[in-house]
Amino acid sequence: MKSRVKDCVKCREDIKAEVQYEMFNNAVFSISQSILAMAIWVLEYEGKTEEEIKKFINDFNFISSTQTVFGKKLNATDAIEEYSKKYDFDFDKLDFHIETKYNFFKRYNKEVRKYVNK
Repeated sequence: MKSRVKDCVKCREDIKAEVQYEMFNNAVFSISQSILAMAIWVLEYEGKTEEEIKKFINDFNFISSTQTVFGKKLNATDAIEEYSKKYDFDFDKLDFHIETKYNFFKRYNKEVRKYVNK
């Protein structure tokens, strides 16, 4: 007979892994939204037309929603390696403004209240 304690430990590990996966997915989605918004801002700043920006958005969405393009598997590690060489850019030197913990919780609590009060 299996020990219930071992089963409980396994359940907790599974739940923890599920929560971590959901947190990872949420972070990737939120970061992707932020990156797209910043890219649009740059395109507007450079004077791109609305049509050019919409094309970029569609292309960005296509690339981010597919696993292969032209038979080539997409992954960020390979892209970073390729583009850091091609454009002589060190991706490790990106400098992002990150939301403060105070502002994060303020926004988070507002979003949670929006869903709780439905």
